This record gives sequence, C-alpha cells and structure tokens, in this order.
Amino acid sequence: MSEDPLAPADQDLAALGSYAVQDGFLLDLIMLADSGISTSVGLLVNGMIVLGAVSPPSLAAGEVDAERRRIVGLSERPEEMSDDEWESARERFAEANRRALDRTEDARNRLERDVELYGGGEPIDEALAPAMLTRRLIGHRARPFLTLCDVQLVAPGNPGIARIAVLRVAVSQIGAWWVIRHDETGRASFPLFQVEEPDAG
Repeated sequence: MSEDPLAPADQDLAALGSYAVQDGFLLDLIMLADSGISTSVGLLVNGMIVLGAVSPPSLAAGEVDAERRRIVGLSERPEEMSDDEWESARERFAEANRRALDRTEDARNRLERDVELYGGGEPIDEALAPAMLTRRLIGHRARPFLTLCDVQLVAPGNPGIARIAVLRVAVSQIGAWWVIRHDETGRASFPLFQVEEPDAG
C-alpha cells in the first residue's frame, strides 16, 4: 500500500465524492450528536420547516430494526431449519441495522486510533498524510443524512403541525438551517409565524 500523500486533485475528488464539502458547522452538530450531545435545530427542507433535535443515527437504526422485527414476527419457521437456527436467523434479520451501525462505529474508532498514532496526538496535515489515511478521514467526515428526534414539521398551505418521533433528512436537501437556543432551564421555543402589528404612526 502506497504511503505517498494524496495529490491535491485527488483530495478534491475524494471530498466531492464523500460529501465532505458540506457545511462544517452542521457537520459539527452531527458529530456532537454521535457523542450523545444533542442540539435543537430548525431546517428549511424543500419549502417545509422542520424542527427537531439532532440525534445519533442509532435512533433511526432502531426504528428500522423495530419494523424488521415486526416483519420477522409474522414469518413462519422454514421446515429445513431447527428452532435454534430459526431464532438465530430471526435475530440477525431484526438487528441488521444496529449491527451495521456497530461496524461503522468500530471503523471510526480504528480510524481515531490510527490518526492518534500517526500524528502523535496532534492534528495531522492531510496534504502530507498517507493517501489511505486521508481518504478514511474524508469518508469519516461525510454525513449525507441527518437524524432528528421529537420533530415538528410545517408544510406550506397546511395550518397544522406534523409530529414525528424520528426523522431522517438528506443533508443535500437542506436549504437553510439554524440553531434553536435554550434558556437556563433547558427549554426552547421558536415561534414559527408572527403577525406584525401595523405601525400606528
């Protein structure tokens, strides 16, 4: 494996290919959520206003796996399988997304250790680092989807608010976003629309 650093053109291609040109501020909030630190945000997505708390992808994985578990619960054991084999197959099917997420987290932990070893605890210069390490770092930063929980969604022309427990949003579809600040008690409020009173003067 070559230890030569990536050429500048290769760095640009890798960044474009992995969505590493995303908004760094938003990526920071997503990475904080990976560590269990949640932030409330508002998003403008295809004309809709979406409010929610940035959350780790494990919430979305749990939602999908819950549906997989429901599906497998409706299935009957194939005749060629023993009870133990069937139970093992059911668990593999029902926990597929959690297992995939665990593998992703393991890969990120290995990357962090490799960066620590290479840089000696200091930030590394990607222009000088080995090509494969730089590629892995670029891939680690990529976040094509955002997970939100406790979501409120307002659509144009609809006076109501849709409430959704967990929502996945394509980052590429976010036209604008903002942080919803909390007060000293930890509560947050955001008035969606306010009617401005006409100036009496």
